[in-house]
Amino acid sequence: MLAQEELSTAAARSETPSDLPTDDELLFGLAIALSETGSKPRKLELVDRRPNPEASTFASERITCRVDGTELRLFCKYAVSRVGEPDPAAGLAYEIAVYRSILGHLNLATPRYYGSVDQGVPSAPWLVVESIEAAQSIDVMEGTEAVCAAAKWIGNFHRLMESSGSRFDTGFLSQFAEADCVAPPEWLDRLKQLPRGAEPVWWYRLVRYFLRLAPILAEDATVIHGDYYGPNVLFQQGQVRPLDWHTARSGPGVIDLAMLLEARPSSQVEPIVSAYRLARWGANPPADLLDRLTAARLWLHFRTVGVVWVPGRGRKWRLESLREEARELGFLRSSNG
Repeated sequence: MLAQEELSTAAARSETPSDLPTDDELLFGLAIALSETGSKPRKLELVDRRPNPEASTFASERITCRVDGTELRLFCKYAVSRVGEPDPAAGLAYEIAVYRSILGHLNLATPRYYGSVDQGVPSAPWLVVESIEAAQSIDVMEGTEAVCAAAKWIGNFHRLMESSGSRFDTGFLSQFAEADCVAPPEWLDRLKQLPRGAEPVWWYRLVRYFLRLAPILAEDATVIHGDYYGPNVLFQQGQVRPLDWHTARSGPGVIDLAMLLEARPSSQVEPIVSAYRLARWGANPPADLLDRLTAARLWLHFRTVGVVWVPGRGRKWRLESLREEARELGFLRSSNG
């Protein structure tokens, strides 16, 4: 049970959403989670809990507690979907496995893994990690310092997993080629069946080019974050702190780099790519790095809008980006396409 002072603090908080555990359930679960990576707490007191208003895939909250007299700030995720996730329990169990098997053994500034609760509590499983305080998304920071640091961080991670991956249990990871179909045969079959004139010539050429180029992504195998966009990458006192690892998988590292580059000003592209290249390969980058990056950029667009031309489908900026890719590759020569 909570001490009287903690009961008073709890009464002053905003009401906890009904799909999150009660205070007593939370304390019970935290005691289990914290015992996974340390000794079982002799005294555990709840000081404060605040639901995360920016929760995306899973319900989550920031928790302040005292463990044997020492204050601890935690971030807890629950298997409660916030975006219509078809199987939140399986998705969160997968992220827990990423922390247990990989991130928890590294010293790379990812949120510290405190433990998890697999059963015996509402909305199981739970993931309990360090709460990242006083940090900003790299998307809201001016200049290139933070985003180049993020490129360096992910380059280092890819290099480490590429060279030392056998030290970790990565067999459970989803495989990029299987889960996302880099260049599924049906794409080319459907393209061949289109009546000529159904799509702009530049689109047809760009898709054919992508399908020929895509196989080189298989040469870039490592462990990737899989959703390495600004909101998932925090910058805290000069450190890069990537979050939300439920999308991690075995796949081409340039996918993470392409995600980081999306919608960045053209003036930032070269410094970001340079920071990644030096961190991952030093003075010996692969000769086809730019082709790999082009394939990754095109994949990000085509996975959203598809390869069959449907006017008006998908985000307008993605279609405009594909048009610009076609222009740079020489597939679009006139101003009107």
